[in-house]
Formats: sequence, structure tokens, C-alpha cells
Amino acid sequence: VIGPEHLPADLRDSRSRATPAARPGEPVPPLPLAEVEKRHVLGVLETTGGSRERAARILGISRRTLLRMLQRWGEEGS
Repeated sequence: VIGPEHLPADLRDSRSRATPAARPGEPVPPLPLAEVEKRHVLGVLETTGGSRERAARILGISRRTLLRMLQRWGEEGS
């Protein structure tokens, strides 16, 4: 049996952002759009190694808009 302790630390940490697992045969409930947006933005920011300028460019938003989003989510230190 593979448990969370067998996974790399970065995967264990991202579990808090993961969609709750559904039981076999149960539909997975859709996420609210705001949560999808947050996960996407934070994922792009992670992909850029924390470069807000590059993340904003990839997302097609201004750096200022990205900063406001991060502040709203309490992620301004990212």
C-alpha cells in the first residue's frame, strides 16, 4: 500500500489544494470557478519559479492584477 508518506514532499504539500477524492462510481464535484482560477494562477507562478512578471505575462494580465489576486488569496509572499 502506498501512502502519503511515500510521496515526494511537493506532492504531499499540494494535496491540500487537490480535489477531494470521490469513491469509486461517485461523480467528482466540480470546483468553483474562483478555486480553478486560483489553482491555475498559483500553478503558473510555481512554473515560473516565482517570477511574478513572467507569470503575469503568461496569464495575459498585468503584474499589478497578479499582485492583487495574490493579496486576496493571502499568497503575497509567494
